[in-house]
Amino acid sequence: MVIINNQLELEMYYLKIFTILFYILITNQTMASDQLLNKIEFNMPEKFTDFSINANRSENDRNKLMNQLKDLINESISEYSKNTFEIMINDIDMAGRYIFTNTEFVRVVEDTDRTRFEFSYKMMDSNGKSIKNGDVNLTDRNPNNYKRQSNKYKKTHFSNEMRLFNDWLKSL
Repeated sequence: MVIINNQLELEMYYLKIFTILFYILITNQTMASDQLLNKIEFNMPEKFTDFSINANRSENDRNKLMNQLKDLINESISEYSKNTFEIMINDIDMAGRYIFTNTEFVRVVEDTDRTRFEFSYKMMDSNGKSIKNGDVNLTDRNPNNYKRQSNKYKKTHFSNEMRLFNDWLKSL
């Protein structure tokens, strides 16, 4: 039992309680974020079908694509799985082709285009124990079939690829 004789002691008491609660909160958040850390890497991205550097795409452009894809994969894993993943992306062939308009590149997808996303993965439980692993080759022969569906990735470069990835992730 704590006996408080004046206002200053009361304020000091509350400050101690607040400090203890703050450290508990920070420790729990750090432990939770450590458990949800996914490792996503690219295996020779310079050889990827749609990540090559040419007159229309620089190394900086490729790095932006890679970072966006990493972020999207991490978001999907957080949304659809309670496990941690190590993913090695081996190739990505985005549906369609890019054409340059007066001010920007526009992605044009035809009915005959396909999407291909190849990667290896290892799925681990909260203790870091491997649950599943394998090589995955996701393909879609007609990405325009899904144009009418709502797609939260439509403002990214990977709208078709992430739909395939999410379907695969949900199936695990």
